[in-house]
Amino acid sequence: MSLVSVGIGVSQKDNLIKAVEEAAEESKKELGEGKKPKILMFFCTYTYPLEDYQKAQEVVYKIFDNDKNIPLVGGSTMGFFAKDRYFFDVSLLGELAAFFLKGVGKIIKPLKFNGAAVLSLTSDYINIGTGIGLEAEKDPKKAGRESIQQALDNLQYNPSIAYLAMLKRGAKDITKFRPLSGFLLTPGTNSQFLLFDQKILDGITELTRGTVKMAGGGTCGGQKIWPLGGYQFFNGKVFFGSVISILFGSELEIGYGVATGLVPLKEKFVVTKSEGYKVYEINDRSAPDVLKEIMSKYLKVNEKNPLESYLRFSQMGYIFSFPDIKEDFCWPFPFVEFRDKYITSMILLKEGMGIGLGKFSKESAQKATSDAVKMMTEDSRSKDFGFILFASCAARGLILGSKYFKEIEIIKETLKQKNLPVFGICSSGEQAFYKTGLMMGASLIVTIMGISNRLVSSE
Repeated sequence: MSLVSVGIGVSQKDNLIKAVEEAAEESKKELGEGKKPKILMFFCTYTYPLEDYQKAQEVVYKIFDNDKNIPLVGGSTMGFFAKDRYFFDVSLLGELAAFFLKGVGKIIKPLKFNGAAVLSLTSDYINIGTGIGLEAEKDPKKAGRESIQQALDNLQYNPSIAYLAMLKRGAKDITKFRPLSGFLLTPGTNSQFLLFDQKILDGITELTRGTVKMAGGGTCGGQKIWPLGGYQFFNGKVFFGSVISILFGSELEIGYGVATGLVPLKEKFVVTKSEGYKVYEINDRSAPDVLKEIMSKYLKVNEKNPLESYLRFSQMGYIFSFPDIKEDFCWPFPFVEFRDKYITSMILLKEGMGIGLGKFSKESAQKATSDAVKMMTEDSRSKDFGFILFASCAARGLILGSKYFKEIEIIKETLKQKNLPVFGICSSGEQAFYKTGLMMGASLIVTIMGISNRLVSSE
């Protein structure tokens, strides 16, 4: 018997209001008669009209007895995973990738795949607090700090649960004990295809000082590609470029896992001159020249359009990464701009930072999902879960192709829980931590959070 009750409703009606009504009704029915949610989540593809987003949230509240005390969070996404399906056409991501890396400022009009999802969750063993930080692009660190502070303030959590759990563990475990867990929703890439996730995480860490573990993903950003993308939903209102923190004060063990499928190659480098997201020198040489030299080992470089060559290089599965603090895990990231004097990274690369080259394959990327699940079970010390929430990078779809549809299937097969409620977003930028390391912002990863049916205080 699960100690967590979850309702997941979906709809692909062309009218968002009707879609949300259908999805919310299904979610309420699945949750169970007479059960009050402790949190509501609403996601939709960015293809719906912006002007309907707030009204759609009102519909969700109406279905759930107009109880505005229930926190409601979510956002517009490129796609989502629910009901053993992927609600979008991943084959179109090939066009998106070309568009993304070439930086064309046109709007792709043929993308008309609609989908809305409403989630409801409750448990006698969980309390939930939510918070939002605004204008993440302007001051990401402040936005992260504000979102987690609000979530902490709104969390009704009994610290005695954490104390009792610690009494059952050794001194070594107590020093590592982190009583709060959470999930993040960030804006994703901005219009220049840059991620501010690490600065957001720095703001969170600065306030919580390691007492909170979190993971999550970005809703679709990049106004040039997705003019209706990157919006966040919070308690009935619509925000752009914001950070949402969801905290769980849980008597149930919550586990996390992350994996990439990136196989490191021998090439290693050091960033020797950078300014913001622009990298001028690698190994004390011109960064564009170094990158072209690396690519020339694997393909013929187009000197007039090296970015086009980098696109082909990436499509072949070659991706750069930086090492985790434990040095046995690599965090992938792409470059997004290629100039005569510098290249631009999607994430912030500081001087003195080591980077390396790695290779993806369909097989390694798909195995990453199973690896992330196994890490989650180790983290929670449980193989019995009541709910799974995950973020899978949209760029993984470029590698996996139609296998990208199978994310939920792999999660359930790995856990051997056929009827497990699972929901995921197709994310733009992800946040995670490797085992007990620092929270990091990266791309091209799958990160997963699972609420188990195992009590924290159990042996």
